[in-house]
Amino acid sequence: MAGKVRLQISGGPMKGRVFTFEKHDSFLFGRKSDCHAHLSDDPEVSRHHFILEVNPPKVMVKDLGSLNGTYVNGVKYGSRLRTETPEEGARHNHPMMSLSDGDQLKVGRTVMQVEIEMPPICSLCGRVMEGAPKNGKKPICTKCQLGIESGETKVSEPGVPHCVKCGKEFEPAGPIPPGEAAICPNCEAGVRADPFEVLKENLSWNEDPLALVDTESVITRFSLIRKLEEGECWADYLVRDRRTGDRARLKVLLAQVIVGDHEREDFTDTLTAIVELRHAGVVPVLEFGQAGSAFWVLSEHCPDGSLSALMKRSGGYLPRDTAVSIVLNALEGLQYVHDEGLVHRDIKPSSLMVFQQPGKMVGMLAEPGVMFHFDMAGFSGMSLTTPSEEGASFMAKEQITHFREGNPLSDVWSMGAVLYFALTGKAPRDDSEGADQTRTILRGGVIPIRTVNSSIPESLAAVIDKAVMDEPELRFKTAADFHDALKNA
Repeated sequence: MAGKVRLQISGGPMKGRVFTFEKHDSFLFGRKSDCHAHLSDDPEVSRHHFILEVNPPKVMVKDLGSLNGTYVNGVKYGSRLRTETPEEGARHNHPMMSLSDGDQLKVGRTVMQVEIEMPPICSLCGRVMEGAPKNGKKPICTKCQLGIESGETKVSEPGVPHCVKCGKEFEPAGPIPPGEAAICPNCEAGVRADPFEVLKENLSWNEDPLALVDTESVITRFSLIRKLEEGECWADYLVRDRRTGDRARLKVLLAQVIVGDHEREDFTDTLTAIVELRHAGVVPVLEFGQAGSAFWVLSEHCPDGSLSALMKRSGGYLPRDTAVSIVLNALEGLQYVHDEGLVHRDIKPSSLMVFQQPGKMVGMLAEPGVMFHFDMAGFSGMSLTTPSEEGASFMAKEQITHFREGNPLSDVWSMGAVLYFALTGKAPRDDSEGADQTRTILRGGVIPIRTVNSSIPESLAAVIDKAVMDEPELRFKTAADFHDALKNA
């Protein structure tokens, strides 16, 4: 538990309602029925007015190009011009605004108060405490308290904070605000540093009590060849086994928040299940580990690369038979993943590996569920409302409106979007240049694929258009159903 956030409705039609968040989640406010709080009879409220991203104890608000704006502590934020349409307003791409305990939001007649509850954090190891004993005025968890009593743990001088990421003492540049986690300058810089270098640095301390396995072996056993790609809090690398010469794909993910015991255990339980997946449509994950704020996942290397790389080599789109062959095999893998009780939730051209077999090219899913559960643990920080351009293009609408639900139908949509993209070189939605990505996803509205490429046979187009329907209930019910319809198209 990293804290708790409450949104208390203190005025307007919903007065008295309380929305409580204890984990990474979204909150959408507006007139439409897909909003978590929808007020259909307030003319000052837009269809999708604003969205909150909550990752306790942090809260951020984003105005979605509303007509009348969102008031934060009496100051107007966001909005579009009266002469602009909602689509034109969406191009303003208003930045996220951080909220604090006691802040007030006002939209139309509705007034909301933000309440943030932060649990104590151990001053020695940085762990979140739940009813742990204290030593004087400094909160100290049970494990560290026992260490003090046994003489194994030393208490530093009062007023010297410990970094919650690396556990080292440091001198802060100024006073640390109440409820804020203490993070040393090195770790603060590490958030923006190369993940592989952060992992090496974390492993060099060799005193991390949270290490899952002998994670130092991943650095000593493998040499870095090159970086393959990167995101906001992760990067993929091509590495070589120093003993065998075999190549592998190493993903390093940097937690942007305190790594609590409960969240770490949930995430590593999922990684354990992912390592056990074995299917011709899934790239095998070999092992994983953690050191400080860095997690790593080692997978088999696919020498033919990703679908994204293949499309670049092929001029921006693929021949019909090649694209269908790739997706058919990946759909078989996806159905297997779903049957094993997992969802992927990060399907896109760069996470779909390709492999040349005699007479055909096949697709394989990489790291199913890794990024989804990293997000669910809250480790990715505030990532929901600032998706990457590629990620947003292949994200089903309900991944925002029902953020914490692992719905297999979201994977069906993403796989349909990948096939659409492979055949046309374009994403299914009208993602006009400059448009806000979150607003584009929420607006929905997929362009029929034959409007983009009229040479696609009607039978194939019907299958793809069904897979990317905005309403989950109108899509194929399973990845297997999508596979069978695509095979027969």
